[in-house]
Amino acid sequence: ERPVRVSRKILLEGEDVATLKAGDEVVLVRWGLVKITSIDGTKLTGTYDAEATNFKKKKALSWLAMSPCDCPPNGDLVPCTLVEYDYLLAKPKLEENDSLEEPGVLTPVSKVETPALADPMLKLISVGDVIQLERRGFFRVDVPWRPRKDPQTGDVTMQYPRLIYIPDGKPQHKVPFSRLPSAAK
Repeated sequence: ERPVRVSRKILLEGEDVATLKAGDEVVLVRWGLVKITSIDGTKLTGTYDAEATNFKKKKALSWLAMSPCDCPPNGDLVPCTLVEYDYLLAKPKLEENDSLEEPGVLTPVSKVETPALADPMLKLISVGDVIQLERRGFFRVDVPWRPRKDPQTGDVTMQYPRLIYIPDGKPQHKVPFSRLPSAAK
């Protein structure tokens, strides 16, 4: 069991925020019940109910705690890239007279990269590790977080994680938050 970091400021998925209104009660997964008191665009204000025990029929939300430091722009959250691959072929079987240049043979968009923010613990992953991102699925680490030194200038920059989605057999349109065109079906 890993410790849960909480904060007065948290980040939620934009898709979740769009469904909320003042007065809603939501469950922050592994934390507890929060009542939304006001909404100003994408900024929500709420009150935490430490005594709440009835979480039934409440929307459960995944969240990230913002760091208490003033580190710009997102505290110590780790920027990363989530990569999804779709089928290369748009049809189940190639016919002998099919040409890859013909429309409808290749999937027009077979790769989507989504920028994301992740828990600071992502700094500890290694190439090849398999991790689970809540409500998104399992991902294999293609590129880990690490500082890189430019051999010419000596400047140190960060190489941010690149995570590749591992399909679980569900059709793409059933994968939460998928940005592949085939997920829109």
